[in-house]
Amino acid sequence: SCVFYVSTARAIDPPILACVSNAAELQSALTTAQGSSGATSIRLVQGTYTGNFTYYSTSALVLSLLGGYTAGCSSRVVDPKNTTLDGGLTGQVLKLECTNTTGADSCTMTVDGLTIQNGSTPTPTYGAGLYVSSTNTSSSGTMTSGAITVTNNIIKGNRADKEGGGMYVWSSSSNTTGTITISNNIVTDNNASGAGGIYTKANANGGKTGNITISGNIIAGNTADYGAGGLQASAKSSNNGGNIIITNNTVTGNSVADEDSGYGGGISVYNYAVSGSGGSVSIYDNIIRGNSAYRAADINIDSDSNATSFVSNNNYSIISETPDHFAGNIDLDPKFADAANGNYHLLSTSPCIDAGDGDSAYNDTEGSRNDMGAFGGLRLENSAPFHAT
Repeated sequence: SCVFYVSTARAIDPPILACVSNAAELQSALTTAQGSSGATSIRLVQGTYTGNFTYYSTSALVLSLLGGYTAGCSSRVVDPKNTTLDGGLTGQVLKLECTNTTGADSCTMTVDGLTIQNGSTPTPTYGAGLYVSSTNTSSSGTMTSGAITVTNNIIKGNRADKEGGGMYVWSSSSNTTGTITISNNIVTDNNASGAGGIYTKANANGGKTGNITISGNIIAGNTADYGAGGLQASAKSSNNGGNIIITNNTVTGNSVADEDSGYGGGISVYNYAVSGSGGSVSIYDNIIRGNSAYRAADINIDSDSNATSFVSNNNYSIISETPDHFAGNIDLDPKFADAANGNYHLLSTSPCIDAGDGDSAYNDTEGSRNDMGAFGGLRLENSAPFHAT
């Protein structure tokens, strides 16, 4: 049966630790969490959970879903291949939605260490594999949406009739949005009408968007009818734009079919501010190659004139426009170890080795200069081992 551990730490409601080992227990834990005003950590025992799992809350709380636990949740191995949520092609696999109207910060949510696969939305719906939404619609108080973190997951084989085949991550607020962090995931073989792999956006109606950070991901083999094939990221602010940071990702083999609205086969980025500073778009230390679209096969940037764009130390072929600042980019075969079988490690002869940001703060774990792509950079020191094949 589902085991609940109640902490004695002080909170609005006592924090809950739930250890689950089957699909019924997982949904029960999500239902219990949505009725709480405190924090809930749901720990999934290794195995396969088949179903369509949902959570909806109107409270300001903290929710974490963590895969990889051994029986009884006594220890954890962070490897998404050992804990799978399978939608059975009957609906969204995992939908986490928080809408706060009380004025306090909205939900903070984390999804870590899961394989999320076989989601399907035959009717117009966002996010077939993973859907995460944190919104704050209040007109008083802090009016801030909570942070969203998606790390160490495999998102594969999902199909959405609207945007976000693999995942749809959305933050909206009457004032300021929380941060969105998507890191160390494999997002592959997903399909959508728009944005086949990842669709993430932040909309701050009265203030500034929090940073959107996309780092250390492999985004490969995703397809879309329009929009972006691999990744679409957008931020819209009423007053001063936020920052979109895309670093040390490998984005390859993604495509968009439509000739009229197909742009950014690899990635497409938007950053707008109605007034004030336009924020920034920073794209660096990535491999974004071998993607296809009618326009801007690899990188599409579409931001207002106040936003500043930085594109440096990437390996790409085609970009939509000349960024405000660019340096150190190359257009060469990255020499993956075995891309046909999903191994995007770099051969020793790859031009992407030691070709990333030259600042020693970003050096690889062994101390050498940062490599381009998903395996480079000290910032990924604690990434899960599942990137290896």
